[in-house]
Amino acid sequence: MVSEAIFYTRSIFMNQYLFVDGGVVCRRFDSDPVSELGQPVVASEDGPQPVPALNALRDWKKRYALASVRNDENVLREIGTEMFDWLDTAGALSDWMKPAERHLQILPDDNSNPELATALMEAPWEILFNRGFLAADLAQLFVVSRRVMKPSETPWDPSHGDLRMMFMAAAPEGVSELDYEAEEVAIINATQSAAGSSSLAHLVVEESGALELLSERLDGRDGDFEVLHLSCHGDIIAPRGDDGTRHGAERPVLILEGVDGTPHEVSAPEMISTCQGTMPPLVFVSACRTAQRGGPDTLRGAADMRRTGMGEGVGLLNNPLHTRDIGKDQAAPIAEAAEPYVLELVRGVGNVLGWDGSVYDHDASAFATGFYRALSRGRNVPTAAAVARRDLIQERQRDPKNGRHWHLARVYLGAEGGGPICKPGLKGRDVPATVPEFLDSENKIRVAGRETFVGRRRTIQKALTTLRSGDRGLLTHGIGNLGKSSLAKRIADRLISYQTVVVVSPRADLGSANGRVIFEKLKAAMGKRADALEYGSPQAEELRNQAAAMEADLAEAPERFCVRYWPARSRTSPFFWSWTTLRILWRRQRLRRRSRNRKRIYCGIYRRSFVRLPGLASRQGSW
Repeated sequence: MVSEAIFYTRSIFMNQYLFVDGGVVCRRFDSDPVSELGQPVVASEDGPQPVPALNALRDWKKRYALASVRNDENVLREIGTEMFDWLDTAGALSDWMKPAERHLQILPDDNSNPELATALMEAPWEILFNRGFLAADLAQLFVVSRRVMKPSETPWDPSHGDLRMMFMAAAPEGVSELDYEAEEVAIINATQSAAGSSSLAHLVVEESGALELLSERLDGRDGDFEVLHLSCHGDIIAPRGDDGTRHGAERPVLILEGVDGTPHEVSAPEMISTCQGTMPPLVFVSACRTAQRGGPDTLRGAADMRRTGMGEGVGLLNNPLHTRDIGKDQAAPIAEAAEPYVLELVRGVGNVLGWDGSVYDHDASAFATGFYRALSRGRNVPTAAAVARRDLIQERQRDPKNGRHWHLARVYLGAEGGGPICKPGLKGRDVPATVPEFLDSENKIRVAGRETFVGRRRTIQKALTTLRSGDRGLLTHGIGNLGKSSLAKRIADRLISYQTVVVVSPRADLGSANGRVIFEKLKAAMGKRADALEYGSPQAEELRNQAAAMEADLAEAPERFCVRYWPARSRTSPFFWSWTTLRILWRRQRLRRRSRNRKRIYCGIYRRSFVRLPGLASRQGSW
């Protein structure tokens, strides 16, 4: 690990800074004097013509957006060559091209010409071309970053030799699913040490896809994180009104999940306000169009397996396999430009990554793999992105079907950004021993932990929808060891405004879970204000009636996970409760005694809403 750190910190590099000063584009190399750049030369029908810098930058951006949608690498070469030639006027780049690492950073403007500064910031510098794309050079790394705020006098300084990452993928109902599980596994494999004996990054997964639950995980109760990785769809769309139609100014959003799995369009201001004070120093928003500015010239390149989500006619919500006809380039009718998502986010975060357009799912996952491999070994954020970009180009050279969007990733830096997220020379975290999780407070029902509970996203979403639909409860059933109790635990965790009460019966017929036992459980959950309640007292009548009703429900079903809940501000019962048993659904012998037709028993007993678990047939009813 020490040798890896030395390798990365001894790289020889040279910085080139571009910025707007006095209304014109200027440049300086490291500590050299500032020089003014002249007019770029842009190809036209009449041949190469010098044009004002603002016009050239806008032209490059427009042509780049179209070439990205069309996957036209010839046009990318043309644009990259024009941009390189502008910077290399009179051989100005001769010294900058020699070191092992060539760094190009776009600096914040001086407010003398905001339009020019914006065009300079958002130009596709990643595709600079000189006898080949600079980003593809194996011997000399090409590093590009965009600094939105002036560097802080006290930049963020890592205190660990490894990374701790929060990974959350969103797969709302009605939106095409990304292969986020493969992405998660690839990141884990990429951050293993060379010997494979230890991990350089500790991945924590928030499986809900919901912003409010993510915020709770980031608030410090699960420890500190250096990285937040969001894998989801993104788009630039107008808000949806009460009538279901979209109107007003368009703005970039992430398509996350509501607690019940429905699509939740999250804007950057909502993300910032919800996670205020809990954001880690690096946020990778791996969703389409998160680094793209909406405007009249913006092309929407939604295609199959791209991470674009909700726009009518082009997004994936209405048609998961929608493919854009690249022969018909249409500008979106946007009244005013929408600021890129990452640009809004980076004002409160040190380092932010996003995609300047619609990106293929495979390319996004492959880029993330290379990025975290380099980041976990001590590279700073811009350099790690350059390594990932180069790796993706190499993959494209091996297989032209992959890596077509190698140039779309963008690195934006805030006041504390630009440095490494971990320092391999420092001590790594002590990996805590796995602590068993239980459904009940008595630790009788052990359940799968967050790391091992996977593959139930749709089941949980269906359960939460059922519970909020007005039904009295929810039943899960199946043979033993299918994860019914673990599912109950995760559903209860999603209902963050309620308190969980678990009633456990040691008998398969639940005869011991009588009204008195249930009453005491509910009373304990209510806390001190229920201390004076006695089972037979008139003051406890309502609670006693609730317990009796639950006891009656138990008599109808041998085992189930049942949830009742009331509004958190209810004067009588500000909680919800759930229970399960330690025995299997029912014994096979009981089935044989009651009926020869197992399906008939399902119809007779299960007159409740339930979710189906693999391994046992089921029928659905209402409760």
